[in-house]
Amino acid sequence: MTEVLVVMIVLSIALSIVVLLMTSVYRGSIVSFDRITVQDELTMIDAAIRRELLKVGPTIEGLTVQSTSVEFYVIVPFSKQLYGTYASATRLSYRLIFLNKKLELQISDDAGYMKRIVLGELDDCRFEGQGKLIRYSLTKKNVTLGKLDSSVVLYNLK
Repeated sequence: MTEVLVVMIVLSIALSIVVLLMTSVYRGSIVSFDRITVQDELTMIDAAIRRELLKVGPTIEGLTVQSTSVEFYVIVPFSKQLYGTYASATRLSYRLIFLNKKLELQISDDAGYMKRIVLGELDDCRFEGQGKLIRYSLTKKNVTLGKLDSSVVLYNLK
């Protein structure tokens, strides 16, 4: 009878150790998965920001960088008004703005048409400009905090 009691105690200790290890692995995997998800979202937003900022030009006078927004002009050399007819160059106004935890791209033309595209939801977004260099920092938090610092050099500015 004592042998059965000893075996039961050893098995219960082993089972409790296994349960503790599995709980620890499960919690760690949730944190790791969240970290990967947050970094993936930040990388996708970073790629969208880069894609839009590389359109800046041709002059630096149209570039305005503030802590929560970047505004710039883009000259489209050929624009198509109607099928088969080409109009002269069109100047578009682009604005990247961080407001209410959303990073939004606003594109407007001289006629007043505005298109809004939400690039992503963030906890914080900061821009800083120095000549042809624009630095920005993106922060997002789900379970873990993710932060991405990046910069873009605008080679096509005069």
